[in-house]
Amino acid sequence: YGTVARGCVALTTVSEFTRSDLVQRLGWDAARISVVPSAVDPIFTPAASPAELDERLRRANVPRPYVLFVGTLQPRKGVDTLFGIFARLHRDHPDLNLVLAGARGWGYPEPEEMARRHGVGGAVQHRTGATQAEIADLYRGARVLLCPSRYEGFGLPPLEAMACGTPVVVTDTSSLPEVCSDAALYAPVGRDDLLAAQAERLLSDPELVRRMTDTGLARAAEFTWPKAAAEMLAVYRRLLAGARRT
Repeated sequence: YGTVARGCVALTTVSEFTRSDLVQRLGWDAARISVVPSAVDPIFTPAASPAELDERLRRANVPRPYVLFVGTLQPRKGVDTLFGIFARLHRDHPDLNLVLAGARGWGYPEPEEMARRHGVGGAVQHRTGATQAEIADLYRGARVLLCPSRYEGFGLPPLEAMACGTPVVVTDTSSLPEVCSDAALYAPVGRDDLLAAQAERLLSDPELVRRMTDTGLARAAEFTWPKAAAEMLAVYRRLLAGARRT
């Protein structure tokens, strides 16, 4: 990456966190790095018809009620913490399920084995190969999105969940506070107990859910692809103006 960067007139990143990380870790020139945040696909919206959503989830054999994780199963996503959180929640909510949507990555045994180790073997469903439309339905039907990541360069799943009207619990690390702002509930990396406590608040407090849903919808609406395209176009215009001066 360092060799590529030295040959670039300008660089773009998806978050201020990633920008500063590149400067600190690789010594890249901060003046050449612009931030152009990612955006939420328009498919991610609240359910138009709750009854139709219920039917789609029933036909897809999605166990309800459930908390949701979206992402590849790999160490930086905090999957070990995820199962610890869910095991705590499941003790007080034995009817609660955990749905994982994403490919199996590396660094962990099969999700079914992890579920058995945490004593929640019958309450975990791993879904792979889901389409965007199916993932949107999973967001819409979830009680909470859990995002216990150790590192995110941006973090789309929390924003996608917010755009679908689902409250989120995230770790207070890397780019997540920058992206989620006041529209998420936070706890430190690796603190199963505190992350579970935040999720428990959402499972037991309908008024908090309503507030977080409204805040999340407003936050997600700030991240659109037309806005991202306009910001990227501005980067090209600055480069063109500089080339003309040169």
